[in-house]
Amino acid sequence: MTEMRISVGGPSRAQPPRFSGQLPPLLGRDTDLLTLVAHLCRSDAYLSTLTGPGGVGKSRLAAAAADEVTLTTSFTVVLADLHDVDTAEGVLRSAAGALGDEFGRTIRAPVTVRDIVAIIPDRDVLLILDGCEQVIEAVAALVSDLRSWRSRLRVLTTGRRPLKLYGERLFPLRPLPTPQCPLTEDVAELPEYPSVALFMDRARAMDPSFALTAENAEPVAEICRRMDGLPLAIELTAARLRLFPVATLVNRLQESGHGAVGRNTGRPHRHRSLHALTEGSFRLLDEEQQRLLMRIAVCVQDIGLDTVEDLGGLAPHQTERVLEPLVDLNLVVVRHGSGAPRFAVLETVRMFCLDRLTERGELADVKTRHAEHFQALAHRAKPHLTGGDQAQWLGELEAAHDNLRCALDFLVQDERPAEASSTAVAMHRFWLIHGHLEIGCRHLTDASLSQSDGAAQAAYGALAAAMGDVLRAAEAFHRASTAYRECGDHDREQAMLAQRHAALQHAGERPNVRSIDHVIRSAGRAEAPTEIGDAALALAMSAGQDLDRCEELLGVARLVYARHQDVRGTGLVFAEQAELAMARGQFDVAERLFRLSMERLRSVGERTMLPTVLDAYASLLWQQVSGQEDRTVRMMAAGSALRKATHASPLRTRRTVHAGPLRQLRRNLGGARFEALWQEGRLLDSAAMVAEILSAPLLADGGRTPSAPQEAKLTPRQYQIASLVSQGLTNRQIAHQLQISEWTAVNHVRQIMQKLGLPSRIHVAQWVLKVDDGLGDVRRGEHGQ
Repeated sequence: MTEMRISVGGPSRAQPPRFSGQLPPLLGRDTDLLTLVAHLCRSDAYLSTLTGPGGVGKSRLAAAAADEVTLTTSFTVVLADLHDVDTAEGVLRSAAGALGDEFGRTIRAPVTVRDIVAIIPDRDVLLILDGCEQVIEAVAALVSDLRSWRSRLRVLTTGRRPLKLYGERLFPLRPLPTPQCPLTEDVAELPEYPSVALFMDRARAMDPSFALTAENAEPVAEICRRMDGLPLAIELTAARLRLFPVATLVNRLQESGHGAVGRNTGRPHRHRSLHALTEGSFRLLDEEQQRLLMRIAVCVQDIGLDTVEDLGGLAPHQTERVLEPLVDLNLVVVRHGSGAPRFAVLETVRMFCLDRLTERGELADVKTRHAEHFQALAHRAKPHLTGGDQAQWLGELEAAHDNLRCALDFLVQDERPAEASSTAVAMHRFWLIHGHLEIGCRHLTDASLSQSDGAAQAAYGALAAAMGDVLRAAEAFHRASTAYRECGDHDREQAMLAQRHAALQHAGERPNVRSIDHVIRSAGRAEAPTEIGDAALALAMSAGQDLDRCEELLGVARLVYARHQDVRGTGLVFAEQAELAMARGQFDVAERLFRLSMERLRSVGERTMLPTVLDAYASLLWQQVSGQEDRTVRMMAAGSALRKATHASPLRTRRTVHAGPLRQLRRNLGGARFEALWQEGRLLDSAAMVAEILSAPLLADGGRTPSAPQEAKLTPRQYQIASLVSQGLTNRQIAHQLQISEWTAVNHVRQIMQKLGLPSRIHVAQWVLKVDDGLGDVRRGEHGQ
């Protein structure tokens, strides 16, 4: 028997921090630390496991929690590092060594569980076993045995996967929140994201003069996003600033993946590079699990279970069995929303898997399978993008949009232009409705040039018209009419000619009466295609001050859209009818039509025409109700921001919105107040803006939005979030419902509590209920509309 280790006691507790003192600052983990420590101090907290992907900071958080428990309780805390252990014997030796150091006991090898039990006194002890993923079975066996002998022992384990023991409580540690790209926040707000704050801290360690500016804000946000918000990955990337500026570093990440991040030889081997970090988890998978991970790693955004099955080539019952270990090891992230769960591979893991596929010579085959899967999705969706299932299928395509773009790019690179063209044509209405106009035009330019069929030409013409490109739209519609004539499709031929005439009216051409008459006649037939409705709407939008002709054409368009159950088309007709009502001085009718329009456009996620509708409604608000300057400015700002994001400039000759209100509003409010409101509106999500409009009473009923008491000074957005808090929604649920980042929701809740002077979410909920009691009659009136 050989003596293993002798200790006469650990460091003095008068010199905290004991476990985390040599580690870098813990940024962005205040809530996680408080939650974990509070749980460890509970009387029933016998076994807890801190899980998360490699590099997320599990060991760092466990060390900080150990210090807090040591300082605030009478617990004896013992930490055993198992990262370099790969055998069951090694687990016993490490645990015995750490306990022996703490309690001044002599342990002789070989070590048994009874030896370890003998070391642990019959008092409150917290044993932290850090880094268990490589020896998970041995750790599970040890913990189970120790708990059966020492009832006052508590165990905290850390690892990339759980122990799966009865009574185990999981604490998933998620990556640091990252900004959305492209940026919507101001530069001054970015350091509120812990990932950005960490990058700046590490960047200043390399260069003390480093500062966040308007020029480098987007690249910094992109780095944090590409590194998945993983602290270790961000630190390793920031270290490369010794060689490259931020913008160059982003380009190298795009081109070289892991190779651009570099290594840190001063760290343990597992943390020296991103490659080593991911490889440690990859080695824990069997061949089938590795294969599935690499196949779904080509996806650039989250995917549904059906996509996992198809790309993996597995039956449904096999897929769940193979996928579960990937989720347990945090290589695949599960994202829950209102529908079925979706799965995403971390970007850092994706880079590793793509390197592996390249080494094996399998990348082209896997990308081919990926392209064919999403190509099939686009063609399945095509017939539903104008029917009663329009909203559902548009949502499906939006969820898969990045993958669809990658599939199109691959088809072009793989010299399969006909397939790329047909897929782009199938997607054109989705691009048109959701405002992806530049992307659609880029793909459809090749499609319209390489194909002589009318569908490709018509699709390109529709997107060009939405972007205000009169001549290209007219030319594309002309080619489409020729193609439809050659194949004998008379209705679509005339619809394209009508679209061409509508576009050319913006270049000064007189209205074409024959085209208008044919569209009106065609609409009366039950088999009239949706293109007839599109043509009628385009002619109505270009009719100028001929209000009677415009009204007739809108009636035609509405009839066709109603037959095809086209929600978006009907919403656009309502918006145009609202502007007609405004031109005739029928403001009450106009407002109700605007609201009907916005309800329908919101339901399908419409973004191309929505800025025009917001501007028109803001003009109505400005003309009809006094004291609404704040709402008007915010509404116009939201529309302006959306127009800029989509590059939409629809072809319309009739205008009810002018620059005058903005100039007058600036004068009335003052420059500083106007700019603050404009900035607030610009950052407000368009869907949230519409929700705010629809939640307010009609202008005819007083036009006042229920608000919090004046002394609270909550913005409408903050009041909306406070109301969701009162409904019991978590920050994540609020973020999902309002389509904002979780971190933005956290900041809003924090600001609300500060403004109201309230200590907790419960108090916010009570405050909202009290306010709502005072506004009950108003709200009941709203909901009855």
